Amino acid sequence: MRYKLTRDFVAAPLLAIAALFTTSALSNDPGTGAQNEPCRVAPGAGADRGTLTEKLDACDGVLKPPAVGDTEMVEPAPDVGRTPVIRPDELPEQQ
Repeated sequence: MRYKLTRDFVAAPLLAIAALFTTSALSNDPGTGAQNEPCRVAPGAGADRGTLTEKLDACDGVLKPPAVGDTEMVEPAPDVGRTPVIRPDELPEQQ
């Protein structure tokens, strides 16, 4: 019994510390930003990285659009054909 209590008192703080370091490392990941991808266009980016010709040459003429999307989406979009639809004749009377 004493061994189990000691193990539990040590395991819980270690798990909490590991979770903090993991969360911190994930939030500071330098590989996800648009500035780290030379061929990705950042919205509102200035022309401080050289001319457009130089950028196109470095990317073989292909620039990727900026990453977009709803990052806070809780549930996936419904399947095709299962999206709820309100027909115009089913709308309630407006006042």
